[in-house]
Amino acid sequence: MDNNYYNNYQIMKKLLLILSAALAIAACNEDDPVFTLSTDELKFDANGGTQTVFISTNRDWTAQVPQADTWYTVSALNGDSDTEVTVTVEPYEDATPRTSTLTFDTSLGLQSFKITQNGPVPPEQPEASKLSARGRGGRIAFPAVQGYVYEVAETPDWITVAETRKDSVVLQLDTNRTDAYRTTEIVLKTTAGAELEKVSLEQSWRNIEPGEVLIEEVFFTSNALPTTGKPDKFHGDQYFKITNNSDELLYFDGIMISEAKYPSSTKTPFEFLEPIKKEACGVGTVYVIPGKGHDVPVEPGKSLIIANNAQNHLATNPNSFDLSTADFEWYDKSTSASNQDVDNPDVTNLDIWFTYSLSVWILHDRGYEGYIISLPPYGMTMDSYLENYKWEGKYINHSLAGDFEMSIAKAYKIPNSWVLDGVNTAVEENFQYTSWDESIDAGWTHCGKIDKDPERYGKSVLRKRGDDGKLIDTNNSTNDFTPDATPSLKK
Repeated sequence: MDNNYYNNYQIMKKLLLILSAALAIAACNEDDPVFTLSTDELKFDANGGTQTVFISTNRDWTAQVPQADTWYTVSALNGDSDTEVTVTVEPYEDATPRTSTLTFDTSLGLQSFKITQNGPVPPEQPEASKLSARGRGGRIAFPAVQGYVYEVAETPDWITVAETRKDSVVLQLDTNRTDAYRTTEIVLKTTAGAELEKVSLEQSWRNIEPGEVLIEEVFFTSNALPTTGKPDKFHGDQYFKITNNSDELLYFDGIMISEAKYPSSTKTPFEFLEPIKKEACGVGTVYVIPGKGHDVPVEPGKSLIIANNAQNHLATNPNSFDLSTADFEWYDKSTSASNQDVDNPDVTNLDIWFTYSLSVWILHDRGYEGYIISLPPYGMTMDSYLENYKWEGKYINHSLAGDFEMSIAKAYKIPNSWVLDGVNTAVEENFQYTSWDESIDAGWTHCGKIDKDPERYGKSVLRKRGDDGKLIDTNNSTNDFTPDATPSLKK
């Protein structure tokens, strides 16, 4: 054999062996399992969202999501080759971060990576708002700050957290049985203690605030009889009209209706040695709408008619009107046999806490008096009122015959803080002073131009309305009322 041929043969043999070995090694490397992840952790903020992780592998794999971790989803839970897996995380509202471990079962064993989501970042300054509640208490709700799991900090003993919703907090308030407003601060916090929201809550001591219920009309002149040109002596068709001037349903039971003890128009003025106008109203009557706080509902814009006699006065006077369907009437049990009141059993009577009259209370038909409506604190009874609010003192009657010191008698006080509304009526010819403090009524209104004006009959003082349709209330009857008005009940 040629030596050159032999040598070449050996070289080729060696090359084939080397190539075979290389191919075998390569074949062996292709069969080795591979599993790698592009990251070992995905981090999300409170908004959640999606992120991806890339799997590089040449073998089958399955993903194991903890059963309790329902707050995220994974786009693929198994595969056998390179895969891009998308992780979608829900928004999160708790302050404490949450984590989960996503485990992959591979031929190389278990491998995993973490999914972490942080809670929302609390505001640098908590949201601030105000909330008011009526004295009767009950359930009241306010919006809760959004985007957080929150808890309500400790509340005072007159407030219970009734319900915490995702978007609101419901409180249960006790009845305020004091004679003062009470306040507190409701604080919402994260579970980590960061303040999210502060609500300044004020609870009134009454169910109606001043100005929400107004005296819309006082018809005190009565209607003249065609035969005499004067009213009958009982003035039975007199009435008050009081109106809900708020935007809420209100309950009128408990409202007091009172007449000033001393007239505004007189030829003999009175000088009180211990004036009380800055603190209280001196009254000669206290008639009260009966009920327990939720018995006399009045819708926004609606009114109550409170009549002297709830009768059809058209039956005896064609100039009058039908008051037989009035909401209430005041009925007096007279001690005078010749001056007996008339009762309509179908119309509820006002409760009488006090009246100066031993017979029948009649509104001054020339308009010499002031009138107020008021609401006492919870728990006030007739007995406790009469025991604690008697008006005593002295005044000087500057009469035509001289000055005489007199004792105040048959009179009670109503604190100005109780007053919802007031109106002064007077006659310019004999006007001396208003009955109430300027904070209640700084002016006065009238029917008739002169004292005993025969043209006053059949007219009332009627509160004006603004462009929004609501009653005007500037605490000045000169501005707020139309004098010599046609009664609203006049057909």
